[in-house]
Amino acid sequence: MDLSLLEDSKYTSNIVGRINVESAQEFKKDIKNISDDILILEENDNDKNQIIFIIKFLNSYKNDAYSLLRRFEFEKFEINGLEGSPNELINSADSRLKSIENEKSQLSSELKELADKWDDEIFIIKEQLEIEKDRNEIFATFGETESTTMLEAWVPLKKIR
Repeated sequence: MDLSLLEDSKYTSNIVGRINVESAQEFKKDIKNISDDILILEENDNDKNQIIFIIKFLNSYKNDAYSLLRRFEFEKFEINGLEGSPNELINSADSRLKSIENEKSQLSSELKELADKWDDEIFIIKEQLEIEKDRNEIFATFGETESTTMLEAWVPLKKIR
C-alpha cells in the first residue's frame, strides 16, 4: 500500500499509531460510541505487546477521536509526506544509512590524515602556550613580608648582564 494514501483529505482524516493490547479493546468499544462510521484496521506489533492501528474517520469526528486517543496513551506515527510502500521506504532508509556509514568512515580517515599532518605542530604550539602560561603565572609565586620581597622569574639568557 502506498503510504501517501494515508494523508488526510478534504473530508476524511487518518491516524496511524500504536496502543497497548490491554487498552485496545476498550478503545475500540469507546470509539464506536463516537460513530459507527469510523474504520479501524489493526495489526499486532510482533516486537511489543501492542497493536498498530490505522483509523479513518470523517473530519467532523476529528476532535473527539483525538481526545479519546489521548486517554489511551496512543503513540501516533508521523505519516505526512511519506510516499511509496513501507518496503520501499525501509530499503531507502537502509541505503541512506549505508551511505552515511560510508561518509562517516571517509570523514574519519580524512580526520586521521589531518591529525597526522598537524599533530607535531599542535604539540609545539601547546608547549609554547604552557611556557607562556608559566611565565604569566610567575607573579603568583612572589613572596613578600614587611621587610623582604622574594622574586622568582624568567630572564632570557641574552638579557643577563
